[in-house]
Amino acid sequence: MKKFILSAFVLFAMCSCAHADELSELKSMFQTMQVQMGEMQGRIEQLEQEKQIQSSKDKQEIERLQMRVEGLEKADINQPVSALSTLNPQVSVIGDFIYKSDKNGGEGDNQFNMREVEVAFSANVDTYARGDVIVAIENEDGSTEVALEEGYLTLLETPIENLQGKFGKFRPYMGKTNKMHLHQLPWSDYPLVVQNFLGEEGNSEAGASLSYLILNPADIYSEITLEAFNNGSTVFGGGEDGETVYLAHLKNFFDITDETSFEIGNTFSFGENGDGNGAESRITGVDLTINSTELFVNKRTTSHTEALFNVREQAAGDDINSWGMFTSLEQQLTDRWWAFGRYDFSQTPSSSEVDTHAYSTGLTFAQSEYVFWRAMFTHTDNETSDDNTVWLQLDFSIGPHKPHAYR
Repeated sequence: MKKFILSAFVLFAMCSCAHADELSELKSMFQTMQVQMGEMQGRIEQLEQEKQIQSSKDKQEIERLQMRVEGLEKADINQPVSALSTLNPQVSVIGDFIYKSDKNGGEGDNQFNMREVEVAFSANVDTYARGDVIVAIENEDGSTEVALEEGYLTLLETPIENLQGKFGKFRPYMGKTNKMHLHQLPWSDYPLVVQNFLGEEGNSEAGASLSYLILNPADIYSEITLEAFNNGSTVFGGGEDGETVYLAHLKNFFDITDETSFEIGNTFSFGENGDGNGAESRITGVDLTINSTELFVNKRTTSHTEALFNVREQAAGDDINSWGMFTSLEQQLTDRWWAFGRYDFSQTPSSSEVDTHAYSTGLTFAQSEYVFWRAMFTHTDNETSDDNTVWLQLDFSIGPHKPHAYR
C-alpha cells in the first residue's frame, strides 16, 4: 500500500512539473506575439504617415501642373493663329541631289544637279477623307520646272465596306515601281522598262481609282484596283488629251514563313494610242516581291521583278509586240548599309527591233530616317552604243515625310 501511494505521489509530481513547463512556454510565446504585434502596429502607423506625406506631395505636384497647363493655354489664346495652323496639314520637303558622270563612246558629261525638290502637303479633310498634294520642282538641263506631281483626295470610308476611292492626279498602278516617287526608289534611277513605257520618271495622270479588299477563306491579303485616267503622256507610246486609259490591278500578299513574305501583282490596261482609226494599245504586267530574313538573321533580303508586255495596234500595218523587264536584289549588310544589283531589259512601245540591256550595282548608306547616301554604277548597251554611268546621290527630308532609303 505504501508503495502504491509513493508511486502515485511521484506520478503527480511529474505531471505538475510538465504542466508548469507547458504553461511557462505558452507565456513566453504570448509575450513574443505581443512584441511582434507592437512592432507591426508601429510599422502600420509609419506607413500611414508616409502615405499622408506622399499624398500631400502628389497633390502639390498636380496643382503645379494644372497651373502650368492653364498658363500655356492662356499663352496660346494670346498668340495669333495662322491659316496653316488652322488647316493643320503635314508639310514636308525632300531634296534629291546627285552627281552624274556619263560616258558614251569615250565622250561624256560630269555634272552636279539638284535633280528634284518635292514639297508635300497631307491632312485629313474630315472623318472620311484625306487630301495629299505633292509639288515637284525639277532641274533639267539648266532650266527649272514646277509641276503638280500628285494631288488627290482619298475616301477612307465609303458606303461599301472595304472599298476606298482616290480622285485627282496620282500615279496609276502600272506595276509597283510606277507607284514610287524618285526618292522612294532603292536605286538612283527608274528601270529602263519604266522609262521607255511609262516615262522618264514614271507616269502620273488625272483620273479616278477604286480599291477593294477581297476577303477570302485563305486569309490572304488580296486587293483589286480599278482605275481610269487620262492618256496625256507616253503611257501607250503617244496619246491625245481627252483619251482615257482603263486599268485593273490585282495584288496578293501572304507570308510563306515567319521570316519570308511574298507579293504578286498583275496588271491589265488598255486605251487608244493616238495612231488613228481607234487603234488601241494593251499593256499587261506582272510584279513579284519577296522579302526575307532567312539568309541572314535580322538582315533583310529583297528580290523585286517586274515585266510589262505591250500590244500596239496600228491603223496601217501589223501590230507591234514589245516588252521589257527588270529584276533587282537588295541585301541589308548592317542596320544602315545596303548593297543592291539590278538587271534591265527593254524594248519600246513603238518598236521591238532594238533590245537594250543594263547592269547596275551600288551601295546605300542610311544616315538616319531622314537622310541617305547612295553610289551606283550602270553599264548600258544596245546594238548601237555602250554607256557607263556613275551616280552619287544624296536625299534628305525636312518634315514628317521620310525619303524611304529602302523598302
